[in-house]
Amino acid sequence: MHPALKRLWQLSRTTGARALSAAAAVTPMRTQLDRFSAALDHALTPDVPAPDDFYGKTYFTGAKETGQAKLSGYSTYLRASTHADALAAVIDARFPGARTLDVGCARGFLVEALLEKGRDAWGCDGSLYAVNSAARGARGRIHHADLRQRLPFPDRHFDLVTAFETLEHVPPEQVPFAVGELARVARSVVAVTIPSFGPRPPLPSGWFDGKLKGERVAHYQALGAEYDGPVPLADLATDAAGLPLEGHVCIASFRWWRRQFETAGLTADPSTDEWAHQQLAPNRLNHYLDWQTFHRT
Repeated sequence: MHPALKRLWQLSRTTGARALSAAAAVTPMRTQLDRFSAALDHALTPDVPAPDDFYGKTYFTGAKETGQAKLSGYSTYLRASTHADALAAVIDARFPGARTLDVGCARGFLVEALLEKGRDAWGCDGSLYAVNSAARGARGRIHHADLRQRLPFPDRHFDLVTAFETLEHVPPEQVPFAVGELARVARSVVAVTIPSFGPRPPLPSGWFDGKLKGERVAHYQALGAEYDGPVPLADLATDAAGLPLEGHVCIASFRWWRRQFETAGLTADPSTDEWAHQQLAPNRLNHYLDWQTFHRT
């Protein structure tokens, strides 16, 4: 038996499940238990990707270094290393209605955090590995579903639909359908974060650095504020394997994204975007989470 597993087994026998649960409420202990849980999931969860699945087991748990550069994916993917708790706090403070859907939820850390706040939270993700290794508190609440296809939910089924750091993974030609699905299943609000570029007054503008190949950044900067994109795939940043960095295949301006949601029948809410930007500031998440809110018209 692995020493760490043996120690945990001994602890559970000597202290009982209730004491172990109490220990897990202490943040450092919770972090260590999360690490142990992730390692256990890694060992026990089969990887059954489709032949072209970029988001299989390696994306979430595999080695991220080669001799030359980095591969895409997570080096550590635990709730403590994500933005789940900060995002759940923003949602709980601003958006009424209990039923939420997080699209592109990965292992469901946000779903877990919202359930802890009393929300009727659900999630879906296109990675079968992520769904099979869902966070313990979110299990039974996560569906395997591809946003490029019809989501397995009725029309207007959720008070709030979120898609955080998700839509940039959808090819530009499929974005209208994907955004339409977010709008279809939302009763009132859709909130997203999408890496974007270009002006967005009064909030800070987006940027090209890190999203494009380094030698192409100056070219796109020279196009000025009127350029909307999406940037052609050949000019997007790639990882050590030559694949789109982190799977980001749609990089466009804030203005371009806003048009996609307006076409789907939603109306932008800049005042809530400003508020969310301020709420994310204490954790410095406002520097790279480009929050956008849309309401059903």
